[in-house]
Amino acid sequence: MFEKHLSRSKADHLYPRAIQAVVTAAVLYACGAGSAAAQNRPFTAAEALKDIQPAGQACRRDDVVAQPAVLKGRTSAPPDTSCMVTAQELGLWVSAGQMLVVDTRRSSDYAQFHINSALNVSAAEVVHKVQLRSKAMVLVGNGKLERELYSACAELKAKGFTSVKVLRGGMPAWLEASQPITGRAQDAALLRRLEAADLLAESQSDLNLVVLPPAEIGLQSQLGAAIAVQKDTPDQLTRLLEQRRKDTKGAAMNAVVLIASPTTTPAVLAQWQAAAAPLPLLVYQEGLPAFQRFLTDQKAVWLAQARGPKQPACGS
Repeated sequence: MFEKHLSRSKADHLYPRAIQAVVTAAVLYACGAGSAAAQNRPFTAAEALKDIQPAGQACRRDDVVAQPAVLKGRTSAPPDTSCMVTAQELGLWVSAGQMLVVDTRRSSDYAQFHINSALNVSAAEVVHKVQLRSKAMVLVGNGKLERELYSACAELKAKGFTSVKVLRGGMPAWLEASQPITGRAQDAALLRRLEAADLLAESQSDLNLVVLPPAEIGLQSQLGAAIAVQKDTPDQLTRLLEQRRKDTKGAAMNAVVLIASPTTTPAVLAQWQAAAAPLPLLVYQEGLPAFQRFLTDQKAVWLAQARGPKQPACGS
């Protein structure tokens, strides 16, 4: 995640906002395709924000975003997959002292463990550090929502940064490659577990392959990008990856997202990981009820905002 720099109080919010924008747009889409469809109309961002007047500029707090950027029609740069590097490649560069590692995760995650000598700073803040433009650097995240990092890489290059890369799979990939760290490592498999919000965001990335085994077919109506397989076996993934590479003419991929049954064992998940290799495997195991609760809660939040105060008084 994009975190920490000299101006830490603002930087801590930047990456979560990016996630919020992606998840919000996806939630609104899914709700429109799901529960709101029962009312024969989609639930849209425009409806949620209808009649809400923007607060006056004079009393706006610096740490509050009135609307996610995606709702205003602004989009980030297209992801640059040429930035993608593996943990093995990065390991060689770090050992040779040839790469500045920019750890974009939350400061609390960085404090637990990080790549030796890594700088904990948000990618959004890096762009303002002109002294780093000539540095070879790699952006490292937590392995989730990495499309945002590839977009950040493209933006940094456009701003004159000469050599920017992204570690595919983030810190979980680094741990799985048995690379050295400072601090106490966590289980990489646990770090790859997705919650409902993560799943919805990851399913919107065109860099991912979302796989839906038969036992979890109930999620397909909410996740249009998911590809259902006939059998809950890793060999199904092998065939899907071959077909994906053929269809996209070998275009780069970031991760496989597996929607697994809550009862799927770690041993079976390890087999899926082996089938996905060298791609990271992100796993959602919370089931359909948890995902539906998440969608319902998010819709309620936006409806509450639509009904809320229109123009809070300055100083209130």
